Amino acid sequence: MSKIELKHIDKFYGKNHVLKDLNLTIEDGDFMTLLGPSGCGKTTTLRVVSGLEKPQNGFIYMDGKEIPDSRMEKVMVVLGDGKLMPAAEQAIYGHRAGEVFRFDFTYPQDFRLPELSGKTAQFEIELRSLAEKVTPAPDEAFAKSLGFDSLDALKADLRAKKQKIHEEGADRAAGKQLLDMAGANMTVDLPAEILDRTAQNEMKLLKERLSRSGITLEQHCKNSRTTPEALEKDYRAQAESRIRFVLAAKAIAEQGLGVSSAPDDPLEQVAVTVHAVSIPVSFAKAWPTLKETIEATKPNIVIATGLKHAARGVMLERCATNLMDAIKPDADNVIPRREPIDPNGPAAYWTRLPLRSILNDFTDDSIPATLSSDAGTFVCNSLFYNLLNWTATQEQVLGGFVSFPPVVPAHSSQHGLPLDQQIAAGRDVVREAVRYYLKPSSSDILIA
Repeated sequence: MSKIELKHIDKFYGKNHVLKDLNLTIEDGDFMTLLGPSGCGKTTTLRVVSGLEKPQNGFIYMDGKEIPDSRMEKVMVVLGDGKLMPAAEQAIYGHRAGEVFRFDFTYPQDFRLPELSGKTAQFEIELRSLAEKVTPAPDEAFAKSLGFDSLDALKADLRAKKQKIHEEGADRAAGKQLLDMAGANMTVDLPAEILDRTAQNEMKLLKERLSRSGITLEQHCKNSRTTPEALEKDYRAQAESRIRFVLAAKAIAEQGLGVSSAPDDPLEQVAVTVHAVSIPVSFAKAWPTLKETIEATKPNIVIATGLKHAARGVMLERCATNLMDAIKPDADNVIPRREPIDPNGPAAYWTRLPLRSILNDFTDDSIPATLSSDAGTFVCNSLFYNLLNWTATQEQVLGGFVSFPPVVPAHSSQHGLPLDQQIAAGRDVVREAVRYYLKPSSSDILIA
């Protein structure tokens, strides 16, 4: 039985101590999921396990044997920052670049690795280069060396990053508060034969895509630590969610948006037509599919939606970034790595939907919701960016993206919302988007 062990792993990026004394054991056949907020080290852990990154400290074992070259070489350290053991730092002093020297070190009796406790080891250091750390002056030249047009642009970027960190914390708090507001439930029975047939067709397409790459379904399942049965079950769940989304759009179109009794409500004299289209989970096909529908219907408002399996409520996406970066294949078995969506496009676009008024409606309707700083880097973000890139060329078209959780028969504390709450959420989004389109207000567009 194969086993991978990570013992006392430390991984730094500059001064950022991403992995601190990480211990992890993965047995053959284990299916493991890493959960945590953005920036906690999930991706770094996977890259260390796969050999794409080497840790500064610690050991990696395969079946009890240390993997050769699993520890970092060519390490840049700042003396005094605590990344090296004090004995190593003391040994470096007095040496010059290009020197190779050794020093002995006796591990303490209570060292974290019992097999090394109390033992003396000899270390060899090759000092390849020396440099003095100099803090540059925060001036125009420094800003331009980092790729900014001016010092003001650098400061604005730093403020935006700090604001994003603050907003993400506030979003999580607001989301937790709103999640306590559960609604009623609604059950819709979907024909099992349709769901089964859809899942089987998806499995057939997957086999065809894998075959073009010279990979069998069995190899794909082994590499992905899954089974054909689990894949088909997942495709069935996706098919059910897509059908329910279509039902929700149809319900909004049939039931109307709902208007207030206020005589000045701009919706009083407006007829709204809702068109729904299913978008493939494909970097190459998602936007062309949506654009084809846009060109055929010529809408004033385009609201793209996506499914977030682990979401507990509706997520209002604020920002689309010019980046495709996937860790899993799309429907075409494509895995882009840090590629721009539009090489000539801006770094990001902000939504044009009135998020404040939408969130107010959600609160009134007891719909769990939160703000999302960005739409990730998978197909949803690519579709969102292409949509806003297109709306930027139009005279008066609103565009935005809303992520919905799975549809569940009744409210779950873990994830998902009943269909009637999703219908109500969709109606709120469309209603406030129409109101804003007819009567724009700066107070509605974003939440600080």
